[in-house]
Amino acid sequence: MKVEYKQIVKRGLLLALVIIIIQNILLMLADVPTEPNLGYNIYFSIQNSSREIFYTIFLIILIPSLLLIYYYDDYHNKHDNLCLLRIGYKKYYLRAILQILILTFLLRIIVEIVFVLEIHFLKSNINFTSSVSTHAIFGDKALVNLLAYIITSSIGTGVFSCFWFSIIYFIKNKYIFRGIMVLWLFVSMIGFSIIYPLATSLLLNVFIRKKLKNG
Repeated sequence: MKVEYKQIVKRGLLLALVIIIIQNILLMLADVPTEPNLGYNIYFSIQNSSREIFYTIFLIILIPSLLLIYYYDDYHNKHDNLCLLRIGYKKYYLRAILQILILTFLLRIIVEIVFVLEIHFLKSNINFTSSVSTHAIFGDKALVNLLAYIITSSIGTGVFSCFWFSIIYFIKNKYIFRGIMVLWLFVSMIGFSIIYPLATSLLLNVFIRKKLKNG
């Protein structure tokens, strides 16, 4: 696959810088009550999609769109024909999917680790040994929770990139391809803003009724 990795790295670093700047703006605006392990709670509060939906969707859409445009150009300019003849379709596409998954995963990992370090050194120290918080999903160890979240969210972003990679072969115009990704961004924002409150209200009503029924 004739992909310009130097260009991907350059744009990836630029994208990481843009995301980090946005993270710092959110960090300055973060309104988290004073509580034990404040830095830990600030990180997860900003990651909370119900509070920072625009940042969350921006993150999971922008990273794949940056990486995939090179694969799109490679496919529609017929640069991949020689590779297809030499190694075959199956091996070629498996290799492309693996490359996309790894590149997306690494970029998201870098962004999240830098963000954690920024909070730790610039905002409020993170106690990595324990966490008294509602964000303690995998036990009371802050480090375990942070690593679990960062790794799973990075894998999820990588899988999302692979999904968009499959769409490349159905869209002939690269501007339409980019436009669809932007459209998906706005639809996701609007859809989430409608579905999330309804789902939360429904689940809360079910929970309250169950509690009342059980006395």
